[in-house]
Amino acid sequence: TLENLEWLLNYYRFLKNWQKAFPDAQIIPRIYDKKLFPEGNVILDFLSVLGLDIPEAKTEKIEANPSLSHLSTLVLLRINEEFNLSQKDHIKVIQYLFELDKVDRGIIKTFFSLQERIKFLEHFRESNERVFKEYFSMDNQFILSEEEIKFYEEQDKIPAEVKDRAVEERFRHVLDFMK
Repeated sequence: TLENLEWLLNYYRFLKNWQKAFPDAQIIPRIYDKKLFPEGNVILDFLSVLGLDIPEAKTEKIEANPSLSHLSTLVLLRINEEFNLSQKDHIKVIQYLFELDKVDRGIIKTFFSLQERIKFLEHFRESNERVFKEYFSMDNQFILSEEEIKFYEEQDKIPAEVKDRAVEERFRHVLDFMK
């Protein structure tokens, strides 16, 4: 539930706790948005906050913070529920899921329905408004745009059985790989 995630996703409280724990530290919150990063690169953004200029960081092509697709994440959840894999085998499965994602990231693009997303944003609205006002001197940016609303509406139109079938098919591919 949202209440269970309050300690992690209430960013304002999270930042205030860090400031209490490290009163002499300069805490610099950042908005994770590739459009705001130098050359769209989170590594360059991180280095710029530290005041570092490392030319190699501009030329090296490193995929920072790669993540599995929503479909592969659901498959991995199921794998974890049904199998007790060794760390080595778990890593192999994740690498295989990344390979599958390179070919097809699947039809599932979010874990939230539109109504769930609205409820989530509303739950953390006050915290987010305080973070944006205090740390960025701007209005809360964690709001749904018309484009995002259309995205969620399109995802909501996909029948559950179609999503379930996609998870099952990818799960079967992983089982074949594991054999």
